[in-house]
Amino acid sequence: MGRRLTLPKPKTYAQYGIIILVLKVFLSYTVFDNMIPYSDTLLSLLAVLFLGLSILNKGYTIKMLFVYGIVALLGLYSSYCVGNVMLFTTILTILAIYNENRIIFFLYKYEVTVFVALSVLSMVTGNVKRYVDEGMSLYLDFGFSHPNVAAAMLFNIMIMWIWLSYDELKPQIYLKLGIFSFAVYFFTGARTILIVGLITIFLVMISKSEKKWINEVLAVVSGWIAPVLSLVFWYTTVNYQSSGSIIKIIDTFMTGRLKLGAYAYEHYGFTLFGQIVEKGTRFGYDALWNMSKFSTFDNLYTKLMINNGIIWLIIIAVSFFCLSRRKNNIMNCMIIVWAIYGISEGHGLNGYLCFPILFLTLLLGED
Repeated sequence: MGRRLTLPKPKTYAQYGIIILVLKVFLSYTVFDNMIPYSDTLLSLLAVLFLGLSILNKGYTIKMLFVYGIVALLGLYSSYCVGNVMLFTTILTILAIYNENRIIFFLYKYEVTVFVALSVLSMVTGNVKRYVDEGMSLYLDFGFSHPNVAAAMLFNIMIMWIWLSYDELKPQIYLKLGIFSFAVYFFTGARTILIVGLITIFLVMISKSEKKWINEVLAVVSGWIAPVLSLVFWYTTVNYQSSGSIIKIIDTFMTGRLKLGAYAYEHYGFTLFGQIVEKGTRFGYDALWNMSKFSTFDNLYTKLMINNGIIWLIIIAVSFFCLSRRKNNIMNCMIIVWAIYGISEGHGLNGYLCFPILFLTLLLGED
């Protein structure tokens, strides 16, 4: 796999765009982002330029040209509706890396390097915060905006490593991956990363079996898990207040994620192409909800339905269903991980924080 610390030199427009977007995404969660005026906007524009050049240098069939144009324009429109360019840059990345060799290896190397560099720089400059509870120092944010953000980055690095090392995985490596998952939980307190990390290890272990029925089950689960979870969270969102205690009990376990989505739904409703969902106290205190503000989406499915647009939930679900039919065990594992991760985290649309979404590039050019 190439575990040396040396970085691969960028050779294509897509690779230059990826480096810029890794910097943009990781910097946006640090205090350094505000030190250079308009740095986030400049990095976004520069990345779009390089990814656009990569797309223009591809060879097209008429069908591919049509697909590229429709998807890019739809992504641009949705990003405009949402007021956030990350969806558009992820779509451009998916289009730009078509037929690029070892692109996940390239992304992995630069994410590790940028994460370590920013963490060390934050430590040196005194920008690593400790979260304290009852006088005890509990969690570290590694210089990022929240421990959960650092945990998400480390989780993405871990699953990229698993993807790249799949053929070399042995029992002792599973143990090391488990220790890594516990270590991330210990330092960040991100329970989601621990749970999904252990699920990932289990799925990968069973996927190495030569039993045909396991291959079939993985294919079925990866093909249907996103649609099924979408329906589940559509139901809990629409029926949160009118339902019995079961949804409330589940919501307690999910630390209020269902309630946040239902509260946002009441005030904004569902959207097909995307809409801006404001954080803060716009609606004032609501006695029925016992809430005075909306904070964030910690569930990818409600985020897609209410914020980014149902159209992307449909596109992603259909795309993963098509990919599942290839019966590639490690790919199906990663699709399942992406879907489970989305239950309690909203990073699934960002290819630089949850890389399996980039698998959609494999469908380009198919008949």
